[in-house]
Amino acid sequence: IYHFHSTAKYTATWQKSLAADAPRRAYDSAMGYFVRAATPSQSDRYRHDMDRLHLGYLAEGAWAQTGHVPEVWEYLAMRQFNNFRPCPTITETVGGYELPADLHARPDMQRVIALDGNATTIVNDLYSYTKELNSPGRHLNLPVVIAEREQLCERDAYLKAVEVHNELQH
Repeated sequence: IYHFHSTAKYTATWQKSLAADAPRRAYDSAMGYFVRAATPSQSDRYRHDMDRLHLGYLAEGAWAQTGHVPEVWEYLAMRQFNNFRPCPTITETVGGYELPADLHARPDMQRVIALDGNATTIVNDLYSYTKELNSPGRHLNLPVVIAEREQLCERDAYLKAVEVHNELQH
């Protein structure tokens, strides 16, 4: 389903790996259902959106393992990958319509999709902030990054994150 292009030996190994653990089985199954409902263009768009999402996961995972707190711009750049970007493609597919590929590819449309994904993710950061403060470990979210990098107290960093969100919305 994910169009792994390799030699026969490695393709067979990859196909076996899809059943090797729960996350792979879940992704493979979900993509199978999605492909049956979507156009080829939507399927390709969704694959790439999910690839982007996992690139963001990799960055965030590396930061967590090394204890690195990114610069605010780094965090916002990563959030262009690790955000709610796949949702519009899922929505249009389930809704039975398709944003034409030439319209979807336009730079102004890509900007809208990126800003929408980031703004939605920042709302999630803000909503989850107090819950994450009360849970073990350090959770990277926009208020935490702003507090660390701009030397602000928690309250001021939270309010600055709200300002960043609002600026993205305008």
